[in-house]
Formats: sequence, C-alpha cells, structure tokens
Amino acid sequence: MCALWIPYVTPAPGSPVNDGYGPQPFFIAEPYTKRQGSHVSREETVRVCAGILAGEYDDVPEQAFYFKGGLDEILASARS
Repeated sequence: MCALWIPYVTPAPGSPVNDGYGPQPFFIAEPYTKRQGSHVSREETVRVCAGILAGEYDDVPEQAFYFKGGLDEILASARS
C-alpha cells in the first residue's frame, strides 16, 4: 500500500505528498463504514503508487483518493 511507502520517500521539491491512497474500502468494514468493499489487485496498487510517487496524479485532488478502490474510481471521484 502506497501509504506505507510514502514516509520513506523524499518527494521532489514542491511536490505534494499524497498519504490518502491505500485505505481502500474493505469488505469486512462494510457494516461500519456503509461503503461497499472493493478489491484492487496488487499490480494495480503498485502501478498507481509508482504513478503517485512519479507525480503522474499531482493534478488529482488528494480527497479523491480517500476510501476509493481502483484508479477508475479515483479519477471518477476527481471529476465529480
């Protein structure tokens, strides 16, 4: 999960650090959060984390990452 990696990475000067990616909605928490759980593959998680660290998603508001599943859901949240 990207949230675990970010404290150990020094961002480029002026780059925001997104620590909101990673707390995806878990199936076990559905009764408590009232959010449907989602599954994100390890490959997608690593790809998106690498993109975050490379600055590919600097234009996406940090709040769009919070409690979202895959990248499609994140980007849809950012557009709304």
